[in-house]
Amino acid sequence: MNPLPPEGPPRLRMLGFLTATLGRRRMAALTVSFVLMILAAWTATLPAALVGRLIDDIGTRAIDSFARATSILLLIGVCIVASELATWIRQLILQAIAAHLEKTELVGLVRHLLRIDVSPLTRERVGALNVRVHRSVEGIARLITLAFGQLLPTLIQAAFAIGLAAPRHYSIAIAMTAVIAIGSLITLLQIASQRGIRLSLFKAREDLGGNFNELLWGVEYVRAQGLQDREVEQTAQVAERLRRQTFNHHRWMTTFDFAKRLVEGTGFLAVVAMGAWLAAEGAVSRGDVLTFAVLYGSVTRPLRDLHRVIDDGAEALLMVRELAALRGLPVDVGLHGTAQPDTRAELVVEARSCSVKYELPTGPHWALRNVNLSVRTGDIVGIAGPSGAGKTTLLAALLGLISDYSGSLKLFGHEVRDLDKDELSKLVSYVPQAPFIRMGTLRENLSYAARGAPTDSEILDAVAKAQLLDVLQRADSGLDALITEQGRDLSGGERQRIMLARVFLRRGQLLVLDEATSALDSENEIRVQRALAEIISRAAATFIVAHRLSTLSITNKIIVVNDGSIVQEGTFETLSRSPGLFRELLVRQDVRPRRVDGADRAWGQIEP
Repeated sequence: MNPLPPEGPPRLRMLGFLTATLGRRRMAALTVSFVLMILAAWTATLPAALVGRLIDDIGTRAIDSFARATSILLLIGVCIVASELATWIRQLILQAIAAHLEKTELVGLVRHLLRIDVSPLTRERVGALNVRVHRSVEGIARLITLAFGQLLPTLIQAAFAIGLAAPRHYSIAIAMTAVIAIGSLITLLQIASQRGIRLSLFKAREDLGGNFNELLWGVEYVRAQGLQDREVEQTAQVAERLRRQTFNHHRWMTTFDFAKRLVEGTGFLAVVAMGAWLAAEGAVSRGDVLTFAVLYGSVTRPLRDLHRVIDDGAEALLMVRELAALRGLPVDVGLHGTAQPDTRAELVVEARSCSVKYELPTGPHWALRNVNLSVRTGDIVGIAGPSGAGKTTLLAALLGLISDYSGSLKLFGHEVRDLDKDELSKLVSYVPQAPFIRMGTLRENLSYAARGAPTDSEILDAVAKAQLLDVLQRADSGLDALITEQGRDLSGGERQRIMLARVFLRRGQLLVLDEATSALDSENEIRVQRALAEIISRAAATFIVAHRLSTLSITNKIIVVNDGSIVQEGTFETLSRSPGLFRELLVRQDVRPRRVDGADRAWGQIEP
């Protein structure tokens, strides 16, 4: 997928992306920075000519005392101050642009990633994607800083130095230009030779970040199973690949640096020798020899860092291409919907031959296949089926998270893909399989999905209904108690109850519970169900997915999903008495141990 506009060569497209990203205000600030850059370069090279003039005047006795040299010295001082002042202001402007650009791009990228089709993200390692996101955002600020803070100033100062040398004698200007050309050629060869290595370094760092992120999440399991040595060895292998690639990169960089320093040293010797010979022939003054030497330093001193600037710039350019690629991920087409949900519609859900197909590495997979479903106002719909049957996919489609479906799927009177998703989300109260807990206070997590800012009394009421009082009572800071990342200091049941408390605070008209009570004990589950009864009674429709099928006894309709299709539909009582998948699932769950021959124990005694 090419995230850049298809018109024009890749470099021009990248330039267009950068220009669009910077915007008019930042481009204007960069223009000011460029003017200051020229001023700094000009005033930085003038002292070389002034020092040469001072030497010539002393030699010709135009200056017969130090006091008469003060005017030239004062002018040199003015040049130094002007150059440093212009550089200081330019750097402040660049740092302000870079910092603001990094902030806006990070916010913009997060906003964009929250709007794209989520299926590509589910196939990414979280740690690797995290590395890539931060690296790409850093890259664009880094590219601007390198280009306007180091590369262009280096080239402009070199141009001024050659421009001051040329009127004194063209051969010196030619020699300086030749040194710059040879040094730049070596630098370009250096960058070209390292491009593949740089990309492999990116990939190695992503692998290391992804591996470390996974390890942190599984550290308890790893220790419990005694797998520390295995994980250390795996990390060591990834780190060793990174070490070899990094050393290979620096080995070549050092070799090219040696070649450039040799060229620069030879060039300095040539320029001084040529200046001395020209002075002996009377073609230039003795002061010009010193001027040539100082100007040559102005040319080669920045040139020594040119390889680093270009190398970092090439790396930053790759980062910017990553940013462009992430920004180019297509937005979920369903987010373009504008239809307003009709909460008065008698049919809350109407699906006709609705299908969802995913393209997986193993081939096409039908997550939903020709689903037909009608849900009326007030219905409480249970969804049952084996793992991987398509239950969660069906809920995702109803929530507007999947727009690329075929057939028809209407919700509140409109095709789901055509609905205004912001308006739809206001109607939804959702508890997913995996609880989403943020690092923060208990109050922040409980009120995360609430409309507006709930009062403490409203939060405490939700806590009581979600059977969370035990968590609140053992917390020294009450609602201000800190919860760790993803609620790792909570039990699975406590995390689920926080998600359920959000439902009580949000009070949506479309209630979607995906294994919402799977981690609760029977007593807490019954209490939570009783508290949910009020919300369910006022909801337009309720969908409940439950592995524990007894939970579905509160529903007035159950659909049984298998291999992406609805294979049964009816009430709990009807389905439990009729032959079919639902009865088979009930029977599988009613497994009890019994003693055999008074000694052995056999598992699997099934009572219909």
